[in-house]
Amino acid sequence: MSDGIIRRHFRNIFLLHVLAASVSAEAQDNYVIEVHGTQSNIRHDITLQIHSAFVFKGPKKFQKEVVSREHLSTSALEFSHWFSDWWESALMLYWAVGDNNRSDIAGAHFHNLILLPPKYRLPGNIGLGLVVDGGFLNKKFFPL
Repeated sequence: MSDGIIRRHFRNIFLLHVLAASVSAEAQDNYVIEVHGTQSNIRHDITLQIHSAFVFKGPKKFQKEVVSREHLSTSALEFSHWFSDWWESALMLYWAVGDNNRSDIAGAHFHNLILLPPKYRLPGNIGLGLVVDGGFLNKKFFPL
């Protein structure tokens, strides 16, 4: 593909994601900064990742129908596919496991990552990208 076609596709997908993100009625107060020590995956790579966290000390009581975070294990299963050198899409499934009826599906997201071209890298060859997530979260674990 020529550079012009790649730029046009990148621009169109980027604008589509910005538009989709701006349509959201509610903002999410959680955020993630990811730092990866490897190059982005190559086109058509498919990966499966498991992310896990455990809260050793947190709120112990239910608050407004939200479960206690104390001793709660949360995990995410991520299926991702690189459609090109700069675009990854993933399906993320979240769940939580805890005692006292605190085990349940916590949500699901469709996750898109768009990497900026290498010419926009920061010093130290640090790449930049935009992530747009959309999906549902169980209000039992993630209150609005």
